[in-house]
Amino acid sequence: MKRFTHRFRILSRPRSQYIGYLLCLWLLQAHGSTHAQGSDNNAKNPLVLAQHPDAIRAGYMVLERGGTAADAAVAIQAMLGLVEPQSSGPGGGSLLLYWDAKQHRLHALDGLAMAPGKVSEDLLLDFDGSRISIESASRGGRSAGVPGTMPLLEVMHRRWGRLQWSTLFDHAIERAQEGFNASVYLESVLRQSRSAGPSYAIDQVFLFDLRAGDRLTNHEYAHTLRQFAQQGYQGWLMQGGAETMIYALKGQGIESQLNRSDFITYKVIERNPLCSMIFSVTICSFPSPSFGGLAVLQTLKILDALELQSPLSWNFLDERFVHQYIEAARLATADRRQWLGDPDFVKDFSDDLLAQAYVQERAAIIGSRALEKVQPGLPNLLKVGILDGERANDALAHGATSHFTVIDVEGNMVVITTTINLNFGSRVGAGGFFINNMMSNFTSNLQEAPFYAVEARKVNKQAGAANSVDSHKRAYTSMAPLIVFDSQHQPIAAFGAAGGGPIVDFLAKSLIGFLKSKKSSQELVAEANLSASTGTPVFEAGRWPKDILTSLQHRGHKLREAPLLSGKVIVIKSDKTWAGAADPRRLP
Repeated sequence: MKRFTHRFRILSRPRSQYIGYLLCLWLLQAHGSTHAQGSDNNAKNPLVLAQHPDAIRAGYMVLERGGTAADAAVAIQAMLGLVEPQSSGPGGGSLLLYWDAKQHRLHALDGLAMAPGKVSEDLLLDFDGSRISIESASRGGRSAGVPGTMPLLEVMHRRWGRLQWSTLFDHAIERAQEGFNASVYLESVLRQSRSAGPSYAIDQVFLFDLRAGDRLTNHEYAHTLRQFAQQGYQGWLMQGGAETMIYALKGQGIESQLNRSDFITYKVIERNPLCSMIFSVTICSFPSPSFGGLAVLQTLKILDALELQSPLSWNFLDERFVHQYIEAARLATADRRQWLGDPDFVKDFSDDLLAQAYVQERAAIIGSRALEKVQPGLPNLLKVGILDGERANDALAHGATSHFTVIDVEGNMVVITTTINLNFGSRVGAGGFFINNMMSNFTSNLQEAPFYAVEARKVNKQAGAANSVDSHKRAYTSMAPLIVFDSQHQPIAAFGAAGGGPIVDFLAKSLIGFLKSKKSSQELVAEANLSASTGTPVFEAGRWPKDILTSLQHRGHKLREAPLLSGKVIVIKSDKTWAGAADPRRLP
């Protein structure tokens, strides 16, 4: 057994050919890979939309062989693990919304990464009681959880797939062997990741001078995919795959506590989708332990409640509305940080947080100036104890992640957000892929004590943060695949995004543009970004009028400008035609 070393090999650096590659990509986007047409929900032409053209091709190749949306999703994820290794792969976790057109039913499958069975009392405490730095807890062995992406794909395929599982990895295996072009985005995040914290396996995997357009291969990943194809993921684990990951994590920072049993006993959980009616449509997203869907819905409902007081412009070129949006997002953020956690471990407060009386109460707090301090509310007059604690910055603010959507000829829809958490996850690799660092998504009571203590379901577990670490618990996440339904409960749009904590704002802002201004998917993915869900409001650098930013500062907002590399993937049905667009910021 060998450690993960020099997996990506540069075959060539054809700079002139790379220009041709970009031209081909532009043509691909303009002539069908991001658009599909069909008649009503039984569209004759399928749709595949992802952040990388190789993933799009992999999905279409499966659909052309008569595969379902579920079949195509397996092929797409296999390819994304190769061409976007920093964002997702077999070492990560995923959330799936699946629309069964024939049964007229929406399913939500939870494949998030899970904490090991053996965990310390707090994220920032070791087993001997010594303090662990947030940097040490965020990368290396201790940061890794039990991956859930491959188990989710297996469950999805068993239920809704048609083609043989073994055939769905062919295109990704071929690409891994013959090579693919490194993207501009991969070059960028690789450079940024090396400047922040220990590299661990990154420097072993990628050469320091990797540049966009370099032709890369990953033979070990090809070998792993062959094993998945022949044995299934569970078979791969049983035949040494679990030990491969455990061995790779050893000696990488603080010791991992993952063992073979953690991997073998992992279960995908089917949850009830979180749905709410707003703006005359029904928006469904993923429930807890995702906080993303709740935060999006609550932000929109607070704004809708605010309009009962006086009309809103719903225009992000109106600084008054931008101020109102920021305040609504800040209130929703305070609530989700306080009340959201794994529903198998703490009470799920989602219905209370979306109740009309409660969102009206939250909307009433918004005035003409920025709130100096935003505190969580008390939905349904909960009686809980108060703890003292200092708020910390949200560790989810700089996440990676990817998102894709597939609609097949029968109208079935797959909407998946997939991640290894921060870029390159734990920065430890095995089997040709990177392993997640999901443990850093848990809340430390030492660093970020909750405003109110939340009672745990487990006997003898001390009350504290709803998202505190526990054995086999799933940390909350900003990932929020969502589907919009019309009054006949037919899907009319699907939204998803990458980008860590700001995912909430990327989606909420896009939904406002779609539902209030009838903007197209192309317009929505290209719009200027902002994020108010991770602390200080952040505006995409160079994209916002200076007078708006100045007016917001006069209202008391402390804001900053920075790149916001969203990964929005938006599909909209208009006049019985599906059309979609992927975020230009993340395309190669």
